[in-house]
Parts: sequence; C-alpha cells; structure tokens
Amino acid sequence: MPFTQRIREGFQKFLESAMKVFTPAKDDYPETGVQPFDGDAYNDTNRNG
Repeated sequence: MPFTQRIREGFQKFLESAMKVFTPAKDDYPETGVQPFDGDAYNDTNRNG
C-alpha cells in the first residue's frame, strides 16, 4: 500500500469521526419538560455516626 494512500485513508477516517462528534444528535427521545420533585429533602440529622 503506497504511503500517500495510507495518509489519505487516515485523514478520511479522522474526518468521518470528527463529523460524528460535531453533527447534531439524532436522539428520538420524547420531550418531557420539567419533572416535579417527589422525594424527601436531605436531612443531615438522619446520618448514622
């Protein structure tokens, strides 16, 4: 394999991975909005110790 072809393939792989990183996400998650808090507030006096 000639040196120039190896350089070209390496550069192509680099560009493909950069495109994956910097393209918008394709997540199809439903938009849930703000969720109300249903839990108990943290209380430091409940610690054992």
